[in-house]
Amino acid sequence: MSRHFLKRITSIMLLFNIIFLAITYNTIPVRAEGYEQYEAVKRGVVIDPDGDVIVRTSPTTATTENISDVRLDYGDIVSVKGQAYDDAGRTNGNGEVYIWYHVTGSKNGNDFEGYVRGDLMNVYDIVVSGDPDAIRTELVSAGFPDSYIDALVELKVNHPYWNFVSYFTGCDWNTFVSKQLEGTRNLVDNSYPSSWKSMDYGYFDWVNNRWIILEGSTRVKASKEIIEYFLDPRNFFDERQIFQFELLGYDASVHTEDGVENIVSNSFMSHTVLSDDPDGRTYAKAFLLVGSELGMSPYYLASKVLLEQGRSGTSGLISGTYPGYEGYYNFYNIGATGVGDTAIIVNGLKYAKEHNWNSRISSIKGGASGTIKGYIDRGQNNLYLQRFDVVDYMSGSWLRQYAQYVWSSHTEAASSSGAYYSMGIQDSDFTFRIPIYENMPQNPCEKPTRDGNPNYKLKNISVEGYSLSPTFDTEVTEYSLIVDADVESVNISAESYASTTVISGTGNIQIQSGNNDIKIISTAENGDSRTYTVNITKKEGNPNQLSSLSVEGYSISPAFDSDTYEYYLTVPYTVDKINVGAMSYGASSEVLGTGTKYLEAGENTVAVLVNAADGTSSTYVIKVTRIDEPVVDLGAYTLTEQGYLHGFTLGDNAVIAMSKISVSNGTKKIVDVNGNEADGNVSTGQKILICDFEGNVRKEYEVVVYGDVNGDGKLSLIDRTIVKRFLWNEYELNGAYK
Repeated sequence: MSRHFLKRITSIMLLFNIIFLAITYNTIPVRAEGYEQYEAVKRGVVIDPDGDVIVRTSPTTATTENISDVRLDYGDIVSVKGQAYDDAGRTNGNGEVYIWYHVTGSKNGNDFEGYVRGDLMNVYDIVVSGDPDAIRTELVSAGFPDSYIDALVELKVNHPYWNFVSYFTGCDWNTFVSKQLEGTRNLVDNSYPSSWKSMDYGYFDWVNNRWIILEGSTRVKASKEIIEYFLDPRNFFDERQIFQFELLGYDASVHTEDGVENIVSNSFMSHTVLSDDPDGRTYAKAFLLVGSELGMSPYYLASKVLLEQGRSGTSGLISGTYPGYEGYYNFYNIGATGVGDTAIIVNGLKYAKEHNWNSRISSIKGGASGTIKGYIDRGQNNLYLQRFDVVDYMSGSWLRQYAQYVWSSHTEAASSSGAYYSMGIQDSDFTFRIPIYENMPQNPCEKPTRDGNPNYKLKNISVEGYSLSPTFDTEVTEYSLIVDADVESVNISAESYASTTVISGTGNIQIQSGNNDIKIISTAENGDSRTYTVNITKKEGNPNQLSSLSVEGYSISPAFDSDTYEYYLTVPYTVDKINVGAMSYGASSEVLGTGTKYLEAGENTVAVLVNAADGTSSTYVIKVTRIDEPVVDLGAYTLTEQGYLHGFTLGDNAVIAMSKISVSNGTKKIVDVNGNEADGNVSTGQKILICDFEGNVRKEYEVVVYGDVNGDGKLSLIDRTIVKRFLWNEYELNGAYK
């Protein structure tokens, strides 16, 4: 037997599982009784296909008090320091007491230490061979850059039979990154962090606050940062992800039926016979057969189907019953593109029908021998190069990249390497072809982690009472407006598309003379921001001009403007003085004519003089009219064209009648024909006098009481007789009596 075969047999015999996670190394006790400390640290890999393996603080499941929040997934690798038997003597189905392994490791950036149940994990010796310095020299000679060396040396020390081959792409890093950014070559799910998703023009809808779906119902364009992370080979020089670079040829000493079953375990293909295969082969046998015939890794083919179909395998692409395409299958999703599940399934099955993939085995073999093998034959002979086609790019051909998910090679590498470790064949003679680019970043590209709504754009900016120039546009960040010299502040408001956006720089903003650059900053939930600038120019007034002019308690007309020099104001007759205030633009200018101003009845002119230090001056005039005419409201009484006032009722008292007439800016009284104030009944011929406050009569109205033709305020036979005689032309009536 070869040493490799013996080594694999020895490794396969070491099976165990489950693990408990603690955050620090000093909380796990080392048990003296029943505890075996290993002389050299071993490695362990989780082989439970369900994952979710618990790391415990003590070697038992008898209590739940020792369960932490940390869980290990299928294929996770840990360091094994020793072993112990179950504290409570618990046994497996064969009556054997469980063995627990004392492990250390790191998960999601947190170090842990604890115990994992042996049947859930495979433990193997770390094979250390050769001098690290010698390995370093070998890798340097092979042309690997300095930034590749340290991680590859560590892998080679622990896996001496691994072989690293440098692949000089001849491609400039930045140029190839730009090609990966074109179109829909790289996609991610919409549920991933915002920093994983592209904000390039046309791929994010700023107005409706969402990414544009490009494939299926969830896939959106990947960001430059996440593409660079998955494109940078240096991010994957670890014991699992190094298998992105594994050459995908068939190796009978490595590839076995059990190995394929390990890959497809806990899936729709696990130990499952192809129902339409006349030879009754399982999926594992089918992949092994196709791989051996085509010279391709069956592990790779099985992993590819798992990536495309998931472990449930419920897609209409492989059901064989999809309406219109009954009996056709497309296991690798070749040609299955479009927006929406229906378009994807129909396009994929149309491709299958065109290639006569009318059975499960024909789809598995046809897809592998045609499309997929075509990748390998043209030099894309590992998972990484199928995901990122630098091979065709450097030959001047159109990029031919399998799958659009940016992480597809990462996912497939996790699946295939997990199978290798679970079978204990991880130290076989694997060859890894690792790309090297020109002008790569000095350090490996970091995985972006920022999340949150990235929308920082504003829907609108407005300044109350003004119009911006140019009219607001969300993509324009510079605006301007001009305000008068007397404007002290403006009110700025802004509105965002996203409710999560924080806006600063709005509100009531004080304005200084000259230029004012107002910065309005909109900050998205993820921290990205944009600055909009409103440049407000405040006019500078001349030193011989007023910056303000006012009359206390009143509004002058028109509204004050430095360039307007004449204003008007009307006040009641009762107002005999006003208080005038004014300020000039010039700090050393002299302002004359302000303060208390006494008013005469009628029009008054108030002049405010501004004398500037340079000898120039200006005069502002306020024409104040003090009303000097009484204002009369006659109420229900009516005034004829001849000046007679009627509407009185016989018997009305003069005092009561006068109360129905109101006078402002003056006084009122009623007098008889002799000029004496009347105090009896209202009668024809009396006069109502309207006087100013100095007693001067301004208006008078002669009273008419219908029927009272003799002026005694009564209706009697005398009035009847006078009227009869007037009608017979025997009596003369004149004026109010007539």
